[in-house]
Amino acid sequence: LDFMCGVVCRIKSSELEATLLVLPLDVVKQLLDILLELIRNQMEVEIVSRCLLFLLEIHHGPIMANKSFEDVVIKLNEHLGPEISRIREMTGTNLAGLRYLGTRLKEREDVELFADATLRVREKNKKKKKKEKAMQRAVMAL
Repeated sequence: LDFMCGVVCRIKSSELEATLLVLPLDVVKQLLDILLELIRNQMEVEIVSRCLLFLLEIHHGPIMANKSFEDVVIKLNEHLGPEISRIREMTGTNLAGLRYLGTRLKEREDVELFADATLRVREKNKKKKKKEKAMQRAVMAL
């Protein structure tokens, strides 16, 4: 199962459809069984679901006509929906977390920018006072 997961993951995204397109129907049956096991074990659900959707789209007629595929398709329907929902939920949670972290970082940057601006104004004021004192000394010396 790990080997098949690795093989499916190594297929380039651009070559995935071409690879699945040349498979004969008896190999598609075996591949559907393997992909079902990968989904049950929550292994690379995104890639596996892409493979499944493409295979079902290409071989829809023969799969629906052949009773040997019926059990696999029913099991796929039972397992794929909850797995995709789980990944959507996780992705949504991660996205919300990333947005929160982004907001926090922006707030920190704003505070740092404000602190930097304050320091620059203070430095500028110190230089200005030094110049004024130097001018006063020069005037007093005359």
